Amino acid sequence: SENVTEEFTLYLKSKEAEKKRNALENIRTLSYAYINFYIEHPTYYSFMYRNTYIKIEFTRKKGGKLPPYNVFREQYGRLAEEIGISFEESLTRLTRLWALLHGLTAFLISDNVQWNNEWQSCLEKEFN
Repeated sequence: SENVTEEFTLYLKSKEAEKKRNALENIRTLSYAYINFYIEHPTYYSFMYRNTYIKIEFTRKKGGKLPPYNVFREQYGRLAEEIGISFEESLTRLTRLWALLHGLTAFLISDNVQWNNEWQSCLEKEFN
């Protein structure tokens, strides 16, 4: 599990834009990277989310045991500073995006789901 988590974290960080770009653009880049990673490695998806070692903290408490989530969380902390929202609001937005990414990915890697919509347009609505 640590190898998959590390590989996913390194993949996200390799796709992350330079820190000079605004947080929202970095979050958009990371969101596409999240979905594309699991499209490329669909078996990792169920492995990551069915593993009892992995814990995500959608609270004020720092992080949890999922470094890929912490990459997103860092950017949402920057977003809060950049646009003047509370830390709690940034966590709410992160939770909403994480659920969207998780759900879209589940649809895309499942042979049992038929979906005519393009995931990119669905995801872009989160940023417009």
